[in-house]
Amino acid sequence: MPRWFGALTWKEREALAAFRPDDYQQFDGPPFDVNRDNSNLRKILYFDQTSWLPDNLLERGDRMTMAASLEARMPFMDHQLAAYISSLPDDCRIKDGISKWMLREGMKQILPETILNRPKVGFRVPVNEWFQGPMRDYLCDHILSSDSKTAAYFNRPVLERYVNEHVNGTQNHEKLLWGLLNLEIWHREYGMSA
Repeated sequence: MPRWFGALTWKEREALAAFRPDDYQQFDGPPFDVNRDNSNLRKILYFDQTSWLPDNLLERGDRMTMAASLEARMPFMDHQLAAYISSLPDDCRIKDGISKWMLREGMKQILPETILNRPKVGFRVPVNEWFQGPMRDYLCDHILSSDSKTAAYFNRPVLERYVNEHVNGTQNHEKLLWGLLNLEIWHREYGMSA
């Protein structure tokens, strides 16, 4: 999983993990029931199709569009199409480092080059902008206050530096600060003492 999916590096995750790879054998349902003989690409896609996609992207998309009284259509989510694509060899999906190779080839005569080869753009939550704008005081009041529960776990001067760098726009610590802010809110909500 790329670093941009989470706030921790792989080493940090491994150090914090309560489970080790051998422990995962106790889980026998998706996404842990992947065929270990499959290629790395197939393992990754299986994991995405059985966890990240239904539990995150599709659910969020459905909720957001319903909240706006819209009905979203996802033509590539057709189960017959998905089964067919899953049956294809890996080099039909990624070829010479080009993802969605087969789809791009099929659309060459239809889509302009700028659309066909533009980088993927995700649905980004503007946490960086919030912390530099409308949520700046909220962040500082919670993370840097003298009664901050979360600040007790960390080196306060370093924490202050991270917050100041972020709100002043010299560094982007949005993932770390988002996690710390949520931890602080959790502590306050449930009356936990540091």
